[in-house]
Amino acid sequence: MKSQNIIAKYPQTAALIYFLIFGWMSSICVITAFSEALTVKPSDEFFGLTKLWTFHMTFTPENWDTMQPEGFDGGRPPFFGGPSPEGNEGERPERPGRMGRPDREDRPDRIDGSGRGMGGPGRGMGGPGRGMGGPGGFMDGSDLQYVSADLNLEGETFSNVAIRFKGQATLRMTGNSLKKPYKIDFNRNVDVQEFFSLTKINLNNNAFDPSFMVEALSYETFRDFQIPAPRTAYAKVYLTVPGKFDKEYLGLYTVVEQVDSRFLKRNFGHKDGLLLKPSMVRGLPYFGENWDDYKQYDPKTEVVTWNEAKRFMDFTKFANESTDEEFRQTIGEYIDIDQFLRFLAVNVAIANYDSILQMGQNYYIYHNPETNKYVWIPWDLDLSFGKFMMGGDPDTQAQSSIREPNSVKHPLIDRLLAVEEWNEHYLQYIRQFTNEILLPDRIQQKVDAIHAVLHETVKEEPRNVYDEYLKCIARTSADNDTSSSLPPANDRRRGFRGGPMFGSFSIASWIEKRAESIRQQLEGKSEGIKMAGRGGFGPGGFGPGGPGGFGPGGPGGFGPGGPGGPGGFGPGGFGPGMFLAPQLSAALKGDQDGKITKSEWEKHTNRWAEEWDQDEDKSLSEKELSDGLSTIFKVPDEFARMGPPGGFSPGMFLIPTFLEKANNADQLESSIFRQLWSEWFTEWDANQSADLDETEIAAGLNAILRPPRDFMGGPPGF
Repeated sequence: MKSQNIIAKYPQTAALIYFLIFGWMSSICVITAFSEALTVKPSDEFFGLTKLWTFHMTFTPENWDTMQPEGFDGGRPPFFGGPSPEGNEGERPERPGRMGRPDREDRPDRIDGSGRGMGGPGRGMGGPGRGMGGPGGFMDGSDLQYVSADLNLEGETFSNVAIRFKGQATLRMTGNSLKKPYKIDFNRNVDVQEFFSLTKINLNNNAFDPSFMVEALSYETFRDFQIPAPRTAYAKVYLTVPGKFDKEYLGLYTVVEQVDSRFLKRNFGHKDGLLLKPSMVRGLPYFGENWDDYKQYDPKTEVVTWNEAKRFMDFTKFANESTDEEFRQTIGEYIDIDQFLRFLAVNVAIANYDSILQMGQNYYIYHNPETNKYVWIPWDLDLSFGKFMMGGDPDTQAQSSIREPNSVKHPLIDRLLAVEEWNEHYLQYIRQFTNEILLPDRIQQKVDAIHAVLHETVKEEPRNVYDEYLKCIARTSADNDTSSSLPPANDRRRGFRGGPMFGSFSIASWIEKRAESIRQQLEGKSEGIKMAGRGGFGPGGFGPGGPGGFGPGGPGGFGPGGPGGPGGFGPGGFGPGMFLAPQLSAALKGDQDGKITKSEWEKHTNRWAEEWDQDEDKSLSEKELSDGLSTIFKVPDEFARMGPPGGFSPGMFLIPTFLEKANNADQLESSIFRQLWSEWFTEWDANQSADLDETEIAAGLNAILRPPRDFMGGPPGF
């Protein structure tokens, strides 16, 4: 009664109050409905091998331009030789080595999570020489700038999400294509915004995988074997930038879950604990007692307590310096041995060599605070299943050794497998994984299920890869040849064939070969092919080295290094030389058996010195060298479809080698150019037969090749 009197006495006020209350209740309902629609739904509803979504990203023209790293021109990134991109330090949203937002202040009782640099002075990657050290090279994630955009998923729009490019080769090698990889952060700009209970996802462009399935299948094999690994889905992605692109179709992407605090909470029950993502770390080096020297391990934790840092430094010291007996007795206090052996077994079985096994990257190390032990998490698996060029051709990787699986020394792998008990456990895990998970029919069933969802979408792919896609999903017969070995010399005159990174072969057929090789090795009928020395960063490393890694000294060096010695890509004929040798042999026009005499060698190299000297100043500039080498070393057809930027050629690997002999004006005198070729002929003629075959040329190229300028430097931009 009293309330009715109040309403009667103040009707306008009552109406306003009613309106506000009703509006507030309605907004709650709307927000709740929106949240239930996509925001707080469990992430399991988003991920799945056969889940295909439609994404539409919308940028303002200003934000789209801002997102392009320095050197990009209308979506065309620099490849090699250009200036390393530099982000705006004052506007970088992510502080190097930190998970959190930059507005959070450091606490005095904590030490910084450290940065993304490549460490202080290195421990030697070979003899002195003109170096490649320092920052730059492939994009460091801190150089890839987040901008605000809108993301529409199946008709539901998320506003003010943060998006940036991501990746190394998968970004650089897209060339003038718009189909670049992206990282999306939903609550970087809006604290409470979520996406299926996630805050961050990755859109991977499958640049090297015409099947679109390798990464998704590989992650699932880890999860099937009780190794926590990111989940995946698929997305058709569209791009709108007013005035530039109107719902432009970019193509089919693999959506990959981010390894972050939510991933850790879901898989380990904790979101705390040190999380590291090693970047080109050879082995498990101990860098001393100063945490600032551990930047190459690339901490992802927002801030790192002294106890966490000390624990990890003690761990690396113990792994490298303990006696065999101490190691056997105590290593289990530092790591979950069973988990590591399972992690190792899956990597080896699926031939994932762009990993801890060879390149020292593409995995996480997590310190579980509940157990006080370290565990390993896989990452970036698009080059598994025999697709990693530096591991050799797919057939080689299908036969790779399970008993000596790593191509570079690693104290954990080497020392654990040296203990009979743990070696037996590891081999048992290999056997179990092969018998239960890595079954050709089982994998083919998954391939068929994915194909049923994707095949029409792949037909729409801008890269026109449907024929290669069909080869990848085939079960057997003519389409299942997994060999990327070099054919006889006389059949190779058509030039560069492309490495297995770009190859198309039946997934199930490769699985069958790999499983059979593993069975043969377990039964003692085969030793497999040992991967030691095959590519990677073995003694001498990638380049000429010296204190500071690539370069002649100073900060920015490339990792812990190894014994001194010449640079290059490792022994055994594996490396870029394996793929460049056929083209060089063809250009030198060897005789019928493919061998090249010294007179033929000198005739053509002397001719190049004259023809490449466009300004006739009796010297060759970097551009003249690049233009000349591109006439010899052609871009493979498989790569050309991805639209590499103008001026790129596989021969650019040779430019730094030539420029080591250049004068102060970066001009290589023609006489020195001729002299270099003459010296190489003599050095490469291993059997002193006065001629060179393709094997000798490949080995010689591997010995002299250097990464192109800015090819390496910063850690991966993931």
